[in-house]
Formats: sequence, C-alpha cells, structure tokens
Amino acid sequence: MTFNDRINDTASKKISIVEIDRPLTGYTWINYQNGIWFTRLTPGSQLVEDDNGNFGYWGGQNTNYYNIQSLNVQGSQYAEASSLALCISTERTWYYDTATTDMYIHFDDWKVPEEFGIINPGAAIGFTQGIDETCNNYFEDIYYEPIVTGIPNLSKKKDTLFYGILQFQSSSITFDNTDGYFDDFSQADLYGQPVRIKMSFQGLTYQNRD
Repeated sequence: MTFNDRINDTASKKISIVEIDRPLTGYTWINYQNGIWFTRLTPGSQLVEDDNGNFGYWGGQNTNYYNIQSLNVQGSQYAEASSLALCISTERTWYYDTATTDMYIHFDDWKVPEEFGIINPGAAIGFTQGIDETCNNYFEDIYYEPIVTGIPNLSKKKDTLFYGILQFQSSSITFDNTDGYFDDFSQADLYGQPVRIKMSFQGLTYQNRD
C-alpha cells in the first residue's frame, strides 16, 4: 500500500517521525575530477603516511552507517543530487553513495575544500511518536527513539505572502526525557541544523514517508 492508501485507511497506525541532522566532521576531501571532491564516511584517519613519506588513502573500514540528509558548506545548505552524474553536472550539490559510503561534492566556481572553514555532512538522528512494529523502529538501519510526545499540526495551505501578508510562525516539538537522553544534547552541536517532521504509517518503507 502507498502513503495515499494508508492516509485514507482509518485502520492504519500513524507514525510521526522527527529527524535532526548531526554534523559530521574531520574528513579529508580528495579530488575526484575537476570541481568534484569526495570522501569515504569511515571512522578513523583516512589520509595515511608511510615510513617513506608516501601518502595513501585508507578506505573500506566502515563500521557505522549514516543516513546522510544534508550538507552544510560554510553556512550554506547544498542540494542533494539523485545521482553522481547529476552532481557532476550541477554546482552546489552533493551525492551520497550508500553502497560504498562515498560522498561527493560539487563546489561552485571550481573551488577547493581548503577555501571553506566548514564542510559538514548531516547524518540524521531520528525520533518517533509511536512505534513501527514491522521494522522495530529501525529506519535506514538506524534505530529511532520513540520519545516524541507532541508535534506541530501539519497542514497544506497557500502562503500568506501570496496575499502580500508577511507572517512569522513558530512551532515546537515535545520529547520525553525520562531516561535522560537529552541531558547532554546541548553539547551535540545541533544549533541551526536541518530538522524534518515526516508523517508515516506502520509498514511503509522509509522512502515512501511524506
């Protein structure tokens, strides 16, 4: 069943998903071709030097899986490309190959990584309101803590700016911190990171969530 099928089925179990992108740091970016740079999202050092002063690329040591959802380059959010070919042809985009954990970036104006002080891929941290029992609350092989207790009302309507009215709106998400999950959250460097709220139903694949 699709998302539209589930939304019209009164028996469907609704699952609300909240994602926050945790910035990943400390990666060495290697030139792939003119204007294109890549890195492998593996733990530990990636650029190694032997006893003779020769440098090499250390890959294939990945033990962590990341659900990459964003890229922050010096305060600008680059757009995700659906393929490596599209990333190569489009400036200010990124592409993440989940099979190899290689991430590619196409900077604008042929710039190089050294020109930017911040290049942070964003790995999604997930939470849910409700538990998807068909996947034990694992989405993209990552466990999502079922500790969301309240989310803003979601609706589709025309932007008030269409009528010439500038309007600012705020909203909040409520979590259950009984187990102390968020006690050190302020140290996680998440200020200003992308946040997404998705509506889903039990049994839907991650890609089919809205």
